[in-house]
Amino acid sequence: MKTGAKGKICQALLELADGKSAQDVTVSELIARAGINRSTFYYHFTGTHEALEYMMDLGMENIAAHERALRDHAAHRMAEQHVAR
Repeated sequence: MKTGAKGKICQALLELADGKSAQDVTVSELIARAGINRSTFYYHFTGTHEALEYMMDLGMENIAAHERALRDHAAHRMAEQHVAR
């Protein structure tokens, strides 16, 4: 998870959404849990929906990076096996 205000907001959203839908989390709940002020939240996001979209984008980026790493590793292993023959 990222650090800084965005990271705090994301972590707070994860924690608050554990007991209810992420769509039902309010900005007031988020800023209280994250320990930031309202203007900081709105500096980064226009609303909770945008924070959720940001988190989903990060998740997709992490999945894509993991898939690339797996492909690179597999290609490297195949090259090693080819050289060993």
